[in-house]
Amino acid sequence: MTIPLIRRLKAFDPDCSLIFVCRPGFGEFFERLGLVDEVLELDKRNVTGLEEFRERLSRHSIRYLISVHQSVRTALALRKIRAEYKISYRLWWNRPFFDLRVTRPMELPEPLRVLALLSQVDGITAAQIADIKQSGVQKNLAERAPVLNWPEPIPQEYQMTVEPNKAAVEQVRGLVSSPYVVVAPSSQWSTKQWTTEGYADLIGKLTNKGLNVYLVGTRNERDVCERVRDAAGPNAKSVVRSFAGRFDLVQLHALMSEAQAIVANDSGTMHLAAVAGRPIIGIFGPTVLKQGYRPWSNDSAVLQVDVRCRPCGRHGHKKCPIGTHECMKKISADLVMNAVERFIFLRKET
Repeated sequence: MTIPLIRRLKAFDPDCSLIFVCRPGFGEFFERLGLVDEVLELDKRNVTGLEEFRERLSRHSIRYLISVHQSVRTALALRKIRAEYKISYRLWWNRPFFDLRVTRPMELPEPLRVLALLSQVDGITAAQIADIKQSGVQKNLAERAPVLNWPEPIPQEYQMTVEPNKAAVEQVRGLVSSPYVVVAPSSQWSTKQWTTEGYADLIGKLTNKGLNVYLVGTRNERDVCERVRDAAGPNAKSVVRSFAGRFDLVQLHALMSEAQAIVANDSGTMHLAAVAGRPIIGIFGPTVLKQGYRPWSNDSAVLQVDVRCRPCGRHGHKKCPIGTHECMKKISADLVMNAVERFIFLRKET
């Protein structure tokens, strides 16, 4: 969700190099897709690694140091690094750490909140964010309807779609058969996961339509993907295969970029699907759209049920706090399948 900010930085100051700092395992994605000029991966808990990070950055003449994170640990990691301007969100405690602090516009989706960090140094961004806030066009939706789409398209300059890596596309094409749908059934938070039965039922409906299904996730999510695959397998009429743990982010992006649609819980995989530029069906349970993390794509829908206990937290929980998990159990495979068919039908017509 930093991609709109990255693109605006490139347009705002095209002569500068863009160094991207992230957790280990994520940098290659941004570098191989040509989004940034250099990547530094940082584990903030590793003291030796932190010193090496500071030493490497000290070799550069830094004009803008922009911190998307709001943690004390990040602020401390950046404190000794010299920059002409240090920019972050306005928090009660962080004035000693940053020269310019921006009020985080919580009424807007996260990609626009991140973009707003440029508003004190870039007049164009400041005017655009002000216009968006005044118009209310892209504001977070509070509706609890079972299926939610977006009344206004996302302007081109704020979109996240990126062309896939050509070599990765060729690798993936050798492993799949089209047409196919990508399904991401897991999440870091267990309560964000739709049910195994729901996914298995959905996969049966997809294969009945002649669509192959490829399940994706991290190595730690193999069990979830294999459980869904096994539950769906006996009745599947097309290919159902798990790639969990087999692809890096660049390859996963390539796989998604040629899918008919991507079905995912509210998760990092759902946001990666927005970068692939294909239809997204996001299944929301303990979280709600008002929190600002909608799938950032015009071709997307969020499926949900209206229960009083939503949201039960910022990220969901490992276990349902009231023991029912109704927010996920009440979402039917028919509801999800209808959303998938709608997007596939519209794309064929187009």
